[in-house]
Amino acid sequence: MADELKTIKFQMMLSPSEAEAIDDWAFANRIKSRAEAIRRLVRFALLLEVQSHDFATGIQKYSIELLEFIQHWLRENAHREDDPKVVDDGKRLMALIKNLEPTATAAAIIAEQGDALRMAETVEDAEDTLAKAKQMAETQLAEFIGSVDSFVERRK
Repeated sequence: MADELKTIKFQMMLSPSEAEAIDDWAFANRIKSRAEAIRRLVRFALLLEVQSHDFATGIQKYSIELLEFIQHWLRENAHREDDPKVVDDGKRLMALIKNLEPTATAAAIIAEQGDALRMAETVEDAEDTLAKAKQMAETQLAEFIGSVDSFVERRK
């Protein structure tokens, strides 16, 4: 794709803010023309769509397995509230969850992004869909973290 001759022309309309964003990206990446910047951004988006979906799917699977394990651990150890090792393990699991939270949220958004862009009628509709997906992922994780926090707090 990169070595092919550029023989196809087409006209493209951009808003001033879109043109500015492209120009800023081109300047930051030392790209000399807007056309080359757009070509690179398109190429990047096409590659990223496939790779990001695979990445997001893997992270989501890992996140779900980890959260299921933590839920299982909590159920199995709920009656052992006086055991210092259980309390210590609960604190370590809580730290894992808090570290996982931004990654799991990002993975949920990445997984939604390709579908949102393909299915939306406008970019603004896609952005709205992604904002809602992010909010939902953050809410679900916050609820889960709250339940684990309360478990750990009861054992202090």
